[in-house]
Amino acid sequence: MVCSRCVRACEEVQGTFALTVEGRGFDSKVTAGQAENFMDSECVSCGACVQACPTSTLMENSVIEKGQPMSSVVTTCAYCGVGCAFKAELKGDEVVRMVPYKGGGE
Repeated sequence: MVCSRCVRACEEVQGTFALTVEGRGFDSKVTAGQAENFMDSECVSCGACVQACPTSTLMENSVIEKGQPMSSVVTTCAYCGVGCAFKAELKGDEVVRMVPYKGGGE
């Protein structure tokens, strides 16, 4: 059985509905919404599903390749102009990943 936290984060936090749970019970799995190819889905790579994953089953490739970040810097997202805050997590001077900053203003 799959944990639906990543699907709920996509639906309830982002309002994207790019992910869904397909199947029932032990045969269930997380897939792209509307029975489409993931690359054709509504996913905007926001990272809400990765952030919500309680088991680290979903993890950015950059963390796998570069290792765990050692420091972070708060910055502003430039995607849509709303001004949401992100943390740039760094290993040395290299960005490992970007994660939502929950302490930011709205």
